[in-house]
Amino acid sequence: MFKKQAMAGLSVLAVGALALAGCGSGGSGSSDTDAGGQITLTIATFNEFGYDNLLDEYMKQNPDIKVVEKKAATSNEARDNMNTRLAAGSGLADVEAIEMDWLPELMQYSDQFVDLSSDSVADRWPEFKVAPATTADGKLIGYGTDAGPEAVCYRADLFEQAGLPTDRDEVAELLDGDWDNYFEVGKQFVDAIGIPWYDSAAGTYQA
Repeated sequence: MFKKQAMAGLSVLAVGALALAGCGSGGSGSSDTDAGGQITLTIATFNEFGYDNLLDEYMKQNPDIKVVEKKAATSNEARDNMNTRLAAGSGLADVEAIEMDWLPELMQYSDQFVDLSSDSVADRWPEFKVAPATTADGKLIGYGTDAGPEAVCYRADLFEQAGLPTDRDEVAELLDGDWDNYFEVGKQFVDAIGIPWYDSAAGTYQA
């Protein structure tokens, strides 16, 4: 995971997913109600979301609704499919799972998604999950499904070489605070021994 001689100060973030409700998907509402009155809803996911048991439980509780999961093998495959459907203006699943990294692009098409904002979901998620999926006029286009934990790994020997604490509790106290503090400690580290503070700018930016 770490480059040779690099300090193991990488902030690891499991990127959280969102679920979007597509407008005009061609697969929602009364258009997908069969002769028996059962509604079919489609959910597009990728990799392994672990929804199988949840979907079965939901359908048992709601026998008038059938949920069909469309599972892409990879997130790239799911993203390409979504972009193709968005460009065509139809064909989205009723619910599309995305990575939060896709939101800056998808917010350009916010008018193609259902506004999910309501009093019933106010304050349900941390602000960092809600803000990226909220338009300037307050439209919420996605619900958060998870929030990945962060961890900081460090090389105790290099911390000692840089004259910094090495005990994990002391390191936690040293890094406590905001990103400015994190980078200030990193500057001390680099100035002292000339070794990079982190091994991935992209990973740190994402966190």
